[in-house]
Amino acid sequence: MSEVVIRDPLKNRNKGSHTWKSYIFPALFLSLLVGIAPLLYSLYISFHQYNLAKTQIPFKLVGLKNYWGLLSDPAFWNSFKLTIIFVVVAVSLELIIGTLLAMLLLNDVKGRNIFRSLFLIPMVITPIAVGLMGRFIFDDNVGIVNFFLRKLNITAPIWYGNPKIALTTMILLDVWEWTAFIFILVLAGLMAIPKEYYEAAKVEGANFFGELFRITLPTLRNVFLLALMIRVIDAFKEFDKIYIMTKGGPDFATDLINIRAYTLAFKEFNIGVGSAFSVMILILMIVLGTFLIKVIRKQV
Repeated sequence: MSEVVIRDPLKNRNKGSHTWKSYIFPALFLSLLVGIAPLLYSLYISFHQYNLAKTQIPFKLVGLKNYWGLLSDPAFWNSFKLTIIFVVVAVSLELIIGTLLAMLLLNDVKGRNIFRSLFLIPMVITPIAVGLMGRFIFDDNVGIVNFFLRKLNITAPIWYGNPKIALTTMILLDVWEWTAFIFILVLAGLMAIPKEYYEAAKVEGANFFGELFRITLPTLRNVFLLALMIRVIDAFKEFDKIYIMTKGGPDFATDLINIRAYTLAFKEFNIGVGSAFSVMILILMIVLGTFLIKVIRKQV
């Protein structure tokens, strides 16, 4: 009579668990090394005087002096004000235009699929390429925008060389790039609304605006909140396009918070103050993201 061998399932499970851990721990360690270590080092540097342009005492503990210096610096508040204007105006225009386009292309419009594909092109282009394209699009002499304005006998402005309209130019470029993102989210939300809602509304005698304000917009509320959260956080991080086009100028007209942090750290070589600025931006992003997530959860 042959002997029956009974296998221990717990033993195999533990062996599989060890195999799983052996795969996950190297990746986790690398992620912590790449992501957390620079963050902690930047936090450490922010409490020190660390200016590469100074030959004497380039590294000294100063506590919160870098943070207090930033709060009393007019350039800091100017960059913060410009960032708020940029985020509010750009995201608002993207929400409005993206929603209108989604509602328009939801219907059976001729060439609908072609237009849907064309709208996605700016979004898939890298930000640096968008900045380079923006320099040519809004160029004073050879830009396509000024070309058409001259054809219409309209005085062509200096788009990103004039301090009065440079920020407006950056907003228009951001709207051109990211409206497609809002368009995709809202279009998906519109396609998910049951047609029975509109059929019932028509039976009750509702017109277009009745359907819009009682069915469409309320149903898309969570879609709008999600799009708002993603775009606001992303707009606060804007750097590439503006640095390529204006580098924060002219006359600090486009000196957003990330441009100012870069200038402090890598142009003025004040690494300590630049690190303190970066930490403040991180805290702002955490507070803003937490607030928006709570709003979304409350609505859900």
